[in-house]
Amino acid sequence: MANYEIKNGIVVIPEGTTVIEDNVFNECKDLTSVVIPDSVTEIEAFAFGYCSGLKSIVLPNSLKTIGSGAFYECTGLTSIVIPNSVTQIEKYAFKGCTGLTKVELSNALMELKEEVFQDCKLQSIAIPNSVTKIGRSAFQGCTTLSKVDMPDSVVEIGERAFAECAALTSIDFLPASVKKVGHRTFAECAGLTSVFMPKSIEEQDYGLFDNCNNLTTIEFEEGMTETGEGIVNECPNLTNVILPHTIKTISRNAFEKCTKLASIVLPDSVNSIENGAFHGCTSLAQVVIPSSVEWIGDYAFWECIGLTGIVIPKSVRYLGKEALTDCSALASIVVEKGNERYDSRNDCNAIIEDDTLLFGSAATVIPDTVTTIQEHAFQRIESLTSIVIPESVTSVGRCAFFGCKNLTSIVLPKSLTCIRDHTFYNCKSLTSIAIPESITEIGEGTFDGCSSLKDFTFPSQVTKISDYLFSNCGFTRFDIPDTITEIAAGAFACCNKLTDIHIPESVKEIKNGAFYNCTALTSIVLPKTLKKLGKTVFEGCTALTSVTLLGGPTKLEEKVFTGCTALETLTLGSGIKKADENMLSLYVEEPTDEGWKQIRRTSQFPLTLKAIYVPPRKKDYYEEVLPGALHPFIVEKAPEKKAKTKK
Repeated sequence: MANYEIKNGIVVIPEGTTVIEDNVFNECKDLTSVVIPDSVTEIEAFAFGYCSGLKSIVLPNSLKTIGSGAFYECTGLTSIVIPNSVTQIEKYAFKGCTGLTKVELSNALMELKEEVFQDCKLQSIAIPNSVTKIGRSAFQGCTTLSKVDMPDSVVEIGERAFAECAALTSIDFLPASVKKVGHRTFAECAGLTSVFMPKSIEEQDYGLFDNCNNLTTIEFEEGMTETGEGIVNECPNLTNVILPHTIKTISRNAFEKCTKLASIVLPDSVNSIENGAFHGCTSLAQVVIPSSVEWIGDYAFWECIGLTGIVIPKSVRYLGKEALTDCSALASIVVEKGNERYDSRNDCNAIIEDDTLLFGSAATVIPDTVTTIQEHAFQRIESLTSIVIPESVTSVGRCAFFGCKNLTSIVLPKSLTCIRDHTFYNCKSLTSIAIPESITEIGEGTFDGCSSLKDFTFPSQVTKISDYLFSNCGFTRFDIPDTITEIAAGAFACCNKLTDIHIPESVKEIKNGAFYNCTALTSIVLPKTLKKLGKTVFEGCTALTSVTLLGGPTKLEEKVFTGCTALETLTLGSGIKKADENMLSLYVEEPTDEGWKQIRRTSQFPLTLKAIYVPPRKKDYYEEVLPGALHPFIVEKAPEKKAKTKK
């Protein structure tokens, strides 16, 4: 590698030099100016990389190639002329030149490589008519770029090529020669308010204008047949969409999370609304599906919480899963008569396929020909207050009434044998529910979040309280029936009004976190039949003062009483063989170096602790079982006196 001398910030490359080697001046921060002779044909990779003081450089007419990152993060460079002799500029050659405002490009270039001018401060760029392709992220982050002259030689623009160009106000500079544009090409261009999509673009990747926060209008040129996937995905201010009468496909996620889009006119040329096309369009109150539509994809109108009604035309032969899920204001659903696959029989205000109810509304009356309610069928229909499920129904899918927060009354038929997971999750207004005796299983989290639920009776065939079945419910007292053998993980977690609970001798196992954070629970008695008590079962029960274990379990697990800061007495039975040293650990707040607080678990025990009662003649045994710090609290109970018998 050649040795060069820098004098007063200037370096002179000797005459006859043909190549400036890679990294030769890398990180020479005191370099301010370079004189390059006409003999140089190539500047290799990172030759001047990170030369932040470089302000002036004249490239000779002999130069043919500028290597990868050759001027990477030369932040002092303000302008540069690329001579017409240059045929190739490699990737990220000028990336991060944050002071670069002006560039003149060679008219011999065929391609602008990836990230070549990323994060520069260019105000305008004239692309020579020799260029056919603009690479990935070529101008990404050029936040001051407001003017682009693009010749009709360009046929392809790579992904994110102009992303984050906040000063761009239009894409009118696109010539008709451009046939392909990449993923998120104009994403996050905050200056775009209105765009016109030309029909000349034959191929576009996902999210062309993704997250253009100020975009209000998009118009598609007559002749276009599909919108493009995710084309204006998450453009929160989009209010106006103009579709031509040639559009056949509303592509996947095309208008996803365009939260201000209140209405859209779909022309009668449309035959397919693809997956997630209008997902999260929370202001969309009205949409007329034309009679030409045959396909409505999965999640097509998912979370359109402003949608009050919809008519499914007779032409539709496929309606995807959760296509209308979480449309919380939906009050009217009608399937046009004559549809060969779906119907709204008896004006039921629902969509039915064969004998399965797929989607319901606040006004649904379930016909007695329905045998199955599909999962998510009524999910988050917030105006639903009551519903009767007829005796014909034998199956209700998971999450069927998930999040129906105003549901106060529901009648379940005796034909049901199972209530599946999360069926009534977060039905906050439900105060009671009659469970038919035919039920043999109640799934996980079925009543999780039913904060008004205060009354519940188990059918006799149910033997398990499932995971998180009643977490976040409103019970103040609960009597577990003697048919229950297992209380699963988190079953009563965060029931912060629960003060009293009765656990019968039929219960053999209580799993992790079953009563986690039951902050009103003051005392608990665990039956002598209990064989296993999981971790964190009573963690965070801050009002718990008394715990009695009449027999087992064989082990007191880690964190079983962690954070029980009010605990005064712990009464142990004779079956415990092992106790984790952190079974009574506490949480403490500690400041960090960053100034915020972190929660740390310690091996300390509650300061309120007064006694650990153990059976007669078991003190020595428990001193071996329990951590040493707890030995002073061990109190041996006196033997029970036998009643005297009369002679």
